[in-house]
Amino acid sequence: MKLSSVLALSLLLACSASQAQQPPLPKITPIMQEPITGQPDKEFVLLSIEWPPDSVGPLHSHPGDEYGVVVKGVYAIRELNGQWKTYKAGEGFHLRAGVVHEDKNMTVNTSTMHSYVVDKGKTLIQPYIKP
Repeated sequence: MKLSSVLALSLLLACSASQAQQPPLPKITPIMQEPITGQPDKEFVLLSIEWPPDSVGPLHSHPGDEYGVVVKGVYAIRELNGQWKTYKAGEGFHLRAGVVHEDKNMTVNTSTMHSYVVDKGKTLIQPYIKP
């Protein structure tokens, strides 16, 4: 995965944290970034994320669909103005492209895997800017 995408995600999380009480930041590890067969303008991205206690991901969206699974712990996602939905270890989740959402760790330590199908070379995450 392009280092710039991971740095952008980390920066978004850090900036959001600096406006609050400094919750711990998730550790994001790029696993894979590969082209999609037959679609030269698309790519697949796979990330591993370790969520320390009380860590959160601020409101944001992705330019492509996001698919994930909870490896360990309990993870929660809330779409903009929606209810929190929790996922336990072994459970998967899906967010459509462009859906504004936030996420957080619900236990002591949570690990998740996130995969995306996005336009090649585009930014993986888009911070939410309140209209």
